[in-house]
Amino acid sequence: MDRPLKTTNRLINELGECNALSRDVKLLGSEALLDKVPESLKPNVPKTESFESIFGLDSKFFYRIDKVTARDMKTLAYEIGTGHLEKDDNGIIFLVRDTPRVSKLQDQEKLYFNEVHVPAFQDATPDNFLIASYMQLPDLNALLVDPNTLIYSDINSCPSVLYVDNNSFITKTPEQGITSVSAQALDSIHGFSDSVMTSIKQHTKNLILQSPNVAVKSLTFKAVKQCKVEKPGTVFFDKESKTLKCYDGTTWRTLSYEDT
Repeated sequence: MDRPLKTTNRLINELGECNALSRDVKLLGSEALLDKVPESLKPNVPKTESFESIFGLDSKFFYRIDKVTARDMKTLAYEIGTGHLEKDDNGIIFLVRDTPRVSKLQDQEKLYFNEVHVPAFQDATPDNFLIASYMQLPDLNALLVDPNTLIYSDINSCPSVLYVDNNSFITKTPEQGITSVSAQALDSIHGFSDSVMTSIKQHTKNLILQSPNVAVKSLTFKAVKQCKVEKPGTVFFDKESKTLKCYDGTTWRTLSYEDT
């Protein structure tokens, strides 16, 4: 996964331009789109945000591109998919059409699925132009395009995708909202009581080591640095504390045990 999927409740419509040498769509802005709209329809075109201001260059999103007639803005062909933005050396923003999902080709009623690009976008004439829009999909399952994700929402936003990291907690704070936080970063979260933090850090779980002499009952989140061998799974007996230590790949854990 190179870029996380981002959603928004903002309205985005920009004039697009696509040449014969590239599938990427040059984004020319909402003001340029308004200049293309027939005078009779201008009052119906709301002011919108830009793709760059909402998504930047580090996120992917759902887009819709329509090829419309210049006279009455009738849709001739359209494409819905996921894409991202790139900026060239001249500062021009392009919409990269990574994965088309639904396409309607020009002069055809049939819908196409699964990565069918609309070639008609590259054949624009003075009688038509392209509109690039942000697409809010009604099917929430469509947001789950990447593994290890959950759909969430809050009172001020539309449904969004939460990427859940390994060994992490899902938290909600006034500063960060709903997010995935690693166990190592729990101290940076404000709002938890001391008792909750202590409970999380001292949480134990059953663990059985394959040994004929020792049955391990639990492990705790206490890190030490006495052993120089740091291969995951390494176990040694600490003479000073008279306890077993196990290295999990990040820190040394103290094992509690009883004789069998």
